Amino acid sequence: MVLKLKDFVEKLQRFISNFISMFASLVKIVVLSKFNTKLPVAIKKEMIIIGNGPSFKKSLLETPSFFENKDLVCVNNFSSSPEFELLKPSTLVWLDNGYYPQKGVTLRPDIKESIEIIIKKTTWKLNVFLPQISRSAKHLKE
Repeated sequence: MVLKLKDFVEKLQRFISNFISMFASLVKIVVLSKFNTKLPVAIKKEMIIIGNGPSFKKSLLETPSFFENKDLVCVNNFSSSPEFELLKPSTLVWLDNGYYPQKGVTLRPDIKESIEIIIKKTTWKLNVFLPQISRSAKHLKE
């Protein structure tokens, strides 16, 4: 009986702890979210989110027509790949926390290169989505 009660108390503590963590996460999402952000209007009927993995490169080699006439969304350092200029994605999403280093932390060389490539080589309209934490990133403001 004592063991069952002890087990119940431990499970209850875990449940309460998980509930509090979940509630805190929801509050954080609400506080940090911008609900008035206007998203760009979709131009095409279909969208592909492009990762930087080997399956993408295989798909591009085997069925390049699959990427035609679709809105293309790329992530993080995709701009450093030769496919960036070839496919001309309409949207870039930077999710890697390395794009928003803390004060006193140097920007990673691969990220610095990625930003420089976007500035030099992008000749088409490119929407860039950044998380709220990027608002204080000096190098992005520049």
